[in-house]
Amino acid sequence: MTSKETKIEERIVVPGEFIANAKTVTPGKGTYVQDDRIYSLYLGHLRFDAEKSVVYVEPFKEIIYPKRGDLVLAEVISSGNTIASLKIWFLIRSISNKEIIFSPLNKPFSGTIHISQLGTRTESINKLIKTGDKVLGVITTDYTLPLSISIASKELGVVAANCSRCGAPLIKKGRLFCLTCNKPDIRKISSLYDYEKFNGIFRIYKPKQYITMEVE
Repeated sequence: MTSKETKIEERIVVPGEFIANAKTVTPGKGTYVQDDRIYSLYLGHLRFDAEKSVVYVEPFKEIIYPKRGDLVLAEVISSGNTIASLKIWFLIRSISNKEIIFSPLNKPFSGTIHISQLGTRTESINKLIKTGDKVLGVITTDYTLPLSISIASKELGVVAANCSRCGAPLIKKGRLFCLTCNKPDIRKISSLYDYEKFNGIFRIYKPKQYITMEVE
């Protein structure tokens, strides 16, 4: 079926809902692509411009507020002896080794990880979490800022990091390793660590300005 013959039903879609094959139509605003499949970023109206063969999503006015039990993707802003401060940018809807379904938040939320929420013993949290690290964690509090985050389970922790010496991307070889320095770099890493995948989410989808979830 050619793109001109493709028909897309305009409807209400939810974040992470499959829309169409990226080989037959072009993804527009409010969508993202994984493995040549187009998904919705938002809860909103799915629209299809048949003339241009473009699908896009007009989001409803909605405030997404992370709550207890939500899985989030955050960036470490600072890391001290007992507390690491983070900005939470994404709400994770579903995650596996093959696929991540996520929604960018309307605005970043402040979060913290206490040394007791690492799931491992250390003298200082900044030995295991560094500024700039991308972290997968779970919210443990409701409606209080900064939001408390735990990375205690094996799936949680640092999912993308750069070398603390030279700044090169770290690869996972059992533990994290810098090919430039030819040395290991210690972190509390997630079993889902994947520099290209998670750093790519921040590079492509992190809002350059905060999203206002309104439809005119």
